[in-house]
Amino acid sequence: MSKQLSNPLQALIRKSASTLPTNTGNVARYEERLNRTEGPRIIVADLSGSMESPAWGQRRKLDLLREAVDGILANALEPMRLIAFAGAPVDGINQLPSNSLDGGTALHLALDCAATHKPLATLVISDGQPDNEELALAAARRLPGRIDVLYIGPDVEQSAIQFMRRLAQLGCGNYAANDVAKAGQPALLQSIRQLLLDAPR
Repeated sequence: MSKQLSNPLQALIRKSASTLPTNTGNVARYEERLNRTEGPRIIVADLSGSMESPAWGQRRKLDLLREAVDGILANALEPMRLIAFAGAPVDGINQLPSNSLDGGTALHLALDCAATHKPLATLVISDGQPDNEELALAAARRLPGRIDVLYIGPDVEQSAIQFMRRLAQLGCGNYAANDVAKAGQPALLQSIRQLLLDAPR
């Protein structure tokens, strides 16, 4: 008789082993990521200057994102941490600011900030144009837990899309896209909710 798994984390890892392709090393990477976690789920939201640009309904990207994230946090069934970033990350806030933050798009600093909480899962929401892609990917390697990604930029920005896909793959997570210039807040809310529901608990 096989020995019973001793805790829910081991059960989650075993389940992932049946769905992830073994020849890519994803199972081992996923197990290693989950074994380093003990904290909450985190939303890392891009509030750089590009988020001031107009989107669906002539509203700013930032307004749509803020309303969607507010809706998620208001109905969350478990603790969730929110980190906004442009230059230096703003950690532990209850809602996103109403205006963009100063600085560039220092995603690597936001991911390093998230890593201090040892999250079970991190959802990165961005238009995929960090100051330095390699620094961001290096920070993602240091971040424990699964990394899911929601790209909210235009469909034509192939380099941004490729970077966001790389980030999700590195983090053994899911990638989704929602061009906020073409879809409103309800669609964005649904995309965020789906990624969070798919994340490990």
